[in-house]
Amino acid sequence: MLQSIFENLLRGAATSFLAELIMPTPNIKSLSVAQLLALRDEIDKQLQARRAELQAQLAQIGGDERQGIGAAKGVKVPPKYRHPGTGETWTGRGGVAGWLAREIAAGKKREDFLISAPAEDARANRAPTGRWPRSGSGAPA
Repeated sequence: MLQSIFENLLRGAATSFLAELIMPTPNIKSLSVAQLLALRDEIDKQLQARRAELQAQLAQIGGDERQGIGAAKGVKVPPKYRHPGTGETWTGRGGVAGWLAREIAAGKKREDFLISAPAEDARANRAPTGRWPRSGSGAPA
């Protein structure tokens, strides 16, 4: 059986090789280390050849082999809350930070830990709300 696998590999019959790998084989534990290493090398060669074929097909249809990698990575968000004693921060996203949860449980308010941004920078980076700026009288300015 092992001899037929090697013969198929040498003839380039990857399909029959894979079929034989999927099918139950005689005891693979009985193979010597040299035979196992040779089998591993042949499998590596077949996988590399198949990868090259698939990359060539992808290039023919205009696809980029690296396209989409890292696309799910999010944007880094500046921290919104900071502990005054330890300097630990939390962005306000996801679960509440442990240090903030402990402080809230101790009776403090979440707003006590807000990081205040300079007013000018905050207005410049803020998205428009579609509302009129409010003055003290409540009428549009």
